[in-house]
Amino acid sequence: MHARALIRCDASPSIGFGHLVRCLALAETLRQGSDCELQFLLRPDPAAETLISKQGFTYHQLRATTSTAYQEAILTLHAARPFSLFIGDVRDGLPPRAILALKKLGVLTVAIDEPSDYRLMVDLVFYPPIPQVKTMNWQGFSGKIFAGWEYVILRREYAAHLYPSYEQRAPQQLLVSCGASDPAQMTVAIVRALQKITALPPVTVLLGPAAHSGEELRALLQGDERFTCIEGASSLAPLLCHTRLGIVSFGVTAYECAALAVPAIHYSLSPDHLLSAGVFSREGMAKNLGLFADFEPSRLRTTVEELLASPQLLLHMAKACRVIPGNSLQLIAETILSALPRLR
Repeated sequence: MHARALIRCDASPSIGFGHLVRCLALAETLRQGSDCELQFLLRPDPAAETLISKQGFTYHQLRATTSTAYQEAILTLHAARPFSLFIGDVRDGLPPRAILALKKLGVLTVAIDEPSDYRLMVDLVFYPPIPQVKTMNWQGFSGKIFAGWEYVILRREYAAHLYPSYEQRAPQQLLVSCGASDPAQMTVAIVRALQKITALPPVTVLLGPAAHSGEELRALLQGDERFTCIEGASSLAPLLCHTRLGIVSFGVTAYECAALAVPAIHYSLSPDHLLSAGVFSREGMAKNLGLFADFEPSRLRTTVEELLASPQLLLHMAKACRVIPGNSLQLIAETILSALPRLR
């Protein structure tokens, strides 16, 4: 099936790159499975634009500052080159009436992990297993909701069957990963706390390509042979396979850890993330240390020391991890594509 699609998402040092990364993963699956022609619409950001171009997709810059201009920008793109599929993964007030206008034009509309009101207008909406889905107001919604571990969007390399189990890997290292941009500079605070642990195993620290704390982090790690800093890693999967415990900013990385059965400690940037992270702690996969705004170095050190002192607890956490199906991307893509003929 040949179709054209427009994907609306953003990425920047201030909001992170998780939304764009998962949209690129979905776009690649749609392109491979259906010869789908995809374009992105995003707020200007050089790093995001480079990432899109490297994967062979085209993009348009969105500079609208009002809801009217926002809608006009989307409809102008449709008029110039009609598309039959619109996917939104964005948190910038996308106007619901823009979705209604697209539906009148026969466009299938999709939202990814969307909390705002435009989700009520779309045909299909996909969520990971988060409690917010049940507490949201769905009055007026006539589309279909898909929620669960099988609808978590991760790149193909995070399929668990590609790697040995946690027990077989016998991992040793700790991994610190706070996203591509780390807007709250979590990494530096976490490293400072870990440096005061005497019996600390090797620690790999990831520095994202858009992080602003690079110089401070390098200075902090200089001469401390327990730490290895890796900058701009294209994928965490190989590193996670050697990871005993992850300390991560809640977001895409939390799901990547769960997919590969890596126990983790989570910090959240927002109350919404905190709610979502609760699923992992309730299932026994991770320790939820709350909002990063309330960060306590001593609490992190105590939690790390307790977990490292209990290999059986770490193994229990690894076994509790919900293995995200290796075909989740394919399942989402097929669900979307199967709805296209009905609506075109």
